[in-house]
Amino acid sequence: MSSIRIESRNGLSSVYDYFDSNPRMYGTVRSLSISPASTEMNPQSLLEAVQVKLLSRLPNLQRYSLVQHSSESSDMQSHGISFHPITLIGIRLYLHVDELSLGPLTFRAPAELARLLIALPQLRVLVCTGLKFVDQRGIVDTATGMMRFRDKCRELCEVTIKETTDVLNVRLLTCMAFSALQVLRCNLDVSSNSSEDEYDALDLSELKALRVLEFMTSQDSGRAVAAKLGQIIRILVTLPHNALRELMITFTCLFRNMSYLVQAWGHEDVVE
Repeated sequence: MSSIRIESRNGLSSVYDYFDSNPRMYGTVRSLSISPASTEMNPQSLLEAVQVKLLSRLPNLQRYSLVQHSSESSDMQSHGISFHPITLIGIRLYLHVDELSLGPLTFRAPAELARLLIALPQLRVLVCTGLKFVDQRGIVDTATGMMRFRDKCRELCEVTIKETTDVLNVRLLTCMAFSALQVLRCNLDVSSNSSEDEYDALDLSELKALRVLEFMTSQDSGRAVAAKLGQIIRILVTLPHNALRELMITFTCLFRNMSYLVQAWGHEDVVE
């Protein structure tokens, strides 16, 4: 056994029953995923709880995942998950993982995501997929509020942000891990609630440890392709000099728009 996936409280009870009969198997578990099934009566509480009894018996756990299915109740989607201070203490004491996978998942506010990450001081690798926030504003929406979480994840060296169109994800995570971050992968698409100008304000100048950078974007018109490339260039010029070792830009677009992409590379306004 190398991984456990818990989809319900009955499933959690079955896991305990199995290990009670096979206690030596605790040491074989490397990955634990909390992913409530659509039939679970209270999926939110399953996501928000920390299973101290189980975590305390998994000495070799390396990876932890939280997954919220899109089919789950609108009430859960509208409120988002949050963590009680006691839960965060339990996470800090018993969840000693270096890899965390989140999403699809809706948090009550960006600060809830930040507090979860701070409770994992050994975290080195973070993968975020389809993260959303019910309250887009709050304490991290301003530069002063963001500074509250500055460099709180000093071991976090690899961050992947995908299927997420909120610029705040990128800003928050790069702020929290700026001194250690070596690998950053993120999409550059925006939601209907965001503005393209928000990415123009993305400043990577403090990521002095960054060695690998990957941007992903989907565009449906030639003009959008050219505009997005210009936006990427404006972000790249904020990088510290001589830091980057690998750069990858992935465009997903119609074949007929590829000519715009080629032309854009040579356009003086973009290059500037």
